[in-house]
Amino acid sequence: MKAFLETGGTVIAVGRDAGALEGLKSETSQGNLLTTLKLDLSNWNNTKEAIEKVLPIHHLINNAGIASNVPFLEVTESMIDS
Repeated sequence: MKAFLETGGTVIAVGRDAGALEGLKSETSQGNLLTTLKLDLSNWNNTKEAIEKVLPIHHLINNAGIASNVPFLEVTESMIDS
C-alpha cells in the first residue's frame, strides 16, 4: 500500500473494523490518496454496491485470510464460511 501511495497511486482499503481502517489512514501522509471502506465482504449485495462506487479498479491485492489448523486439502466450505 505504501509503495502505491508514495508513487501517487490511489488506494482503497477495505475491512470490517472501522478503527483499524482509521488507524491505517492516520499512518500515512498521503491520506488524500487513501479511501477506506468499512465492509463485510461476505455480504455480496453490499460488496457489489461498494465496488460499483469506486470503479474502475486497476489492481487488486487481497490481503485477507482465514486460519484453520488442518491440511489445505482438508479445508471445507463450512470452515471458510465461518
